[in-house]
Amino acid sequence: MAEVLTGVNGQIFRWARESYNMSTSETAMALGIDEQRYVKWENGEEFPTYAKLKKISDVLHKPSALFFFPEPPQIQSIKGDLRTLSSEVSGRLSKQVIQQFEKAWAYQMDLRELYGEKQSILAMRHTFPADRTKLCEYFRKVLAFPISAQKDRRSDKIVFEIFREKFYEVGIYVFKDAFKDNSVSGLCLNDSQYPIIIINNAMSFAR
Repeated sequence: MAEVLTGVNGQIFRWARESYNMSTSETAMALGIDEQRYVKWENGEEFPTYAKLKKISDVLHKPSALFFFPEPPQIQSIKGDLRTLSSEVSGRLSKQVIQQFEKAWAYQMDLRELYGEKQSILAMRHTFPADRTKLCEYFRKVLAFPISAQKDRRSDKIVFEIFREKFYEVGIYVFKDAFKDNSVSGLCLNDSQYPIIIINNAMSFAR
């Protein structure tokens, strides 16, 4: 019989699970065990084997060593960045979408390391026109890619890549990834230095 790891902390399991809005039943199903057994792990009544801990690490997207910490680490919460949304909305975001926010934060860290204190066009937002129509006209002029030029391109994909390059030139960074959750078409992190947009590639250019 495989030895169980009595040093793991069930509170870390709960913290990691709740950070992804996952229920105990959903987590247990992903681990391939019954819910009652998983709940006992969270409550410290039973403990997983090394093999199961590796599976938990994969499912909850956290390093195995973290589950031996005496208490949950102080890590940036997705819900803190989504305070403009109701708790009802942020509480329904799937693990896959939350992982995309984590990826966006990682992109920001990489960009800061690469470019330092570079500012994006959003640092000048106080100069933007307040009127929505004028704001659209302003950005069309800044990006220098009129509708007539868009229509001349062969496909939406080419137009997208041109826009992505134009956004990059003004300090807005656009990425594509498959969210594995088609309830969300994309997300953005608002930032004066390194604003990030991630497009759900599985939904892009769908016909």
